[in-house]
Amino acid sequence: MVTLEAFLSGVAKIKSEAPTYREGGDGSDGTCDCIGLIIGAIRRAGGRWTGTHGSNYAARFAVDGLFRQVDAADLELGWLVFKALGPMDAGYDLPDKYRAGGAEYTGDVMDYYHVGVVTGVEPLAITHCTKGGGVDGVTVDTRQGDWRYAGPCALVTYAAHTDSPEGGDTSMETRRATVISQDGNPVKLRSTPSTDKPYLAKVPVGTAVEVMQDAQGWAQVRLSSGQVGYMMTKFLAFEGAEDVPESGQDEPSGETFEVEVLDRLEGIQRTLDAVLDAVTNG
Repeated sequence: MVTLEAFLSGVAKIKSEAPTYREGGDGSDGTCDCIGLIIGAIRRAGGRWTGTHGSNYAARFAVDGLFRQVDAADLELGWLVFKALGPMDAGYDLPDKYRAGGAEYTGDVMDYYHVGVVTGVEPLAITHCTKGGGVDGVTVDTRQGDWRYAGPCALVTYAAHTDSPEGGDTSMETRRATVISQDGNPVKLRSTPSTDKPYLAKVPVGTAVEVMQDAQGWAQVRLSSGQVGYMMTKFLAFEGAEDVPESGQDEPSGETFEVEVLDRLEGIQRTLDAVLDAVTNG
């Protein structure tokens, strides 16, 4: 894992060196391609990339939860962003290993043909390496355009907002807790104590976390990987706490109920997506 600051610094350094576009390049020899910009930045930050040199690999295995059809307001600093084509789109060319029956088939049949990095959010800046339209190397897009798929890189540690939930006790000592849920499904780790933003990751039930602070139904937690974010306290069993619900089965109310409804709707959407993929690949 590398820090967000080191990762973005690596992207900036490669851009400043003005590499030309070449498939397979990572900025180390004066050449680079789209995924090479990400790989090169991670390596310069002291990290390792052990997977395939390709944007389709990155979308499937190097992102902690890929969001589809995101808006510009949903993008976070340092996220990977992708352009993609569906099976019925002109130019669709998904490698066989990612298709049904392939060695790295995940159920996702989108062709993520281009990748970049969010290097600014207000105003928006997406840094990527490409060739065409008068560009030969690293450039910056200031409009979202077709960058509609995004998520946090699994090799980068993203520091969540340091502000505590309104009215929170910032002097509270850290505690340990275990992730729980009524239905056994993973619990969402969010970038803020709110349901308004996309989640950072889905954390499996039974995972141990460090609770940094909690207030008004939310807790700021740190995973063993170092990633920091927020979870609703109803999904945490605190060490040493008495009468802790075994599976978070307290009666939902207010915002908690809203989150559960949204989670159920997302589950339905995932089922519909799976059915659509099955029909598409008939």
